Amino acid sequence: MTSAPGIPRLEPASADEASQAVRDAAQSGRKLQPVGRGTRATSGALPAQVDALLSTARMDRLIAYEPGDLTLTAEAGMELATLDDRLAEHGQWLPLQAYRRRGTLGGLLATAADGLVDLGYGLPRDLVLGARVVLSDGLLARARGRVVKNVAGYDVPRLMVGSFGTLGALLEVSLKLSPRPARQSTLLLGYSSLPDAFLAARRLTEGPDEPAFLDVICGACEPQLAVGFDGSPERVVGSRGRAMEVAERVGCTGALVLDGDDDQTLRRRLDDPVEHLLPTPTTDDAPEGTVVRWSGRPSHLTAWLERALAVAERHGIAARADVRPALGLAFVGLSGADAGALRVTTRDVLDAGRVTDHAMLLAAPDDLRQHADTVWGPPPPDFGLMQLVHDALDPGGVFATGRFVGGL
Repeated sequence: MTSAPGIPRLEPASADEASQAVRDAAQSGRKLQPVGRGTRATSGALPAQVDALLSTARMDRLIAYEPGDLTLTAEAGMELATLDDRLAEHGQWLPLQAYRRRGTLGGLLATAADGLVDLGYGLPRDLVLGARVVLSDGLLARARGRVVKNVAGYDVPRLMVGSFGTLGALLEVSLKLSPRPARQSTLLLGYSSLPDAFLAARRLTEGPDEPAFLDVICGACEPQLAVGFDGSPERVVGSRGRAMEVAERVGCTGALVLDGDDDQTLRRRLDDPVEHLLPTPTTDDAPEGTVVRWSGRPSHLTAWLERALAVAERHGIAARADVRPALGLAFVGLSGADAGALRVTTRDVLDAGRVTDHAMLLAAPDDLRQHADTVWGPPPPDFGLMQLVHDALDPGGVFATGRFVGGL
């Protein structure tokens, strides 16, 4: 995906048409960038060269759905909102909530977008049973089953998840589903300090109940801990009551129970860190701010977050954070009218996060996405292996390079 205007858009309606489009590009030396609806267009580094966008917009069919087996196969261009509505008819859902009401299935998987309920349901690659992809020579490769591999010896479905379209284009995906929870409820807890909120989160993860999510929200308000529970009505009520007891022992200053529409509104908001943490753009261009995604040891989280908020305050930049301490994950949104101060703050926050852990730019204007190392940080120790896999699947560089780690 790229935010550059004026790039031709190819919209194949079938796998064969997509294969032909890739073969034509390979023969002519053109660079293709796979895209869905472009909802993650400001993520990743800017590709070195894009001659055409390979869109899955017309490949949006539900190919096979077996409610009794809790599995489905759909084309990558299927919109997440459409898919969710279809599954709801059978009391089921795909618990990859990231961008669930916008974007496409292929885009969600290609970017391995973080979801609110990853704590309770697992990561995107955990739910992929198989995939059909088009590789750089136009070959249509299909792999089905958790351990089935294609003829090249690679576990294609898992490689494609989170590859940002640099290894090939996802055309079709098979996934495992879950029963839709009979009840969902969120407990919103107030705290006077970040350490208290994090302590409460830790105590809750050590208890007998398994929350669907645990998010600490801070920056624009006093710290709040959002704890979500899914399951039968009896289980949800019991878990929520026990969580309230833990919260009160750790200095909770106030509590609010959210059910029904209120619960769903909060979940949809927290599910999309970019939309949640940045001001609404006034145009269709890049976001008016940046979002830094930090991941690392939970014991390092408090120090980095306090440093990030202090740096933003020093430069006059607004900062809002959504933290998932049980996963060692945090998102910080930075925004302000002073473009220079915003860029300095963003780089300082990234640098602080990369001293001992990992920090990347989840969303940013184009001028901060010119170099892969700025977005992703230095290449990891296993980068050589990543390069070998990339060269094996796309030796001619047909799929636009430069967007992923190390310039892949």
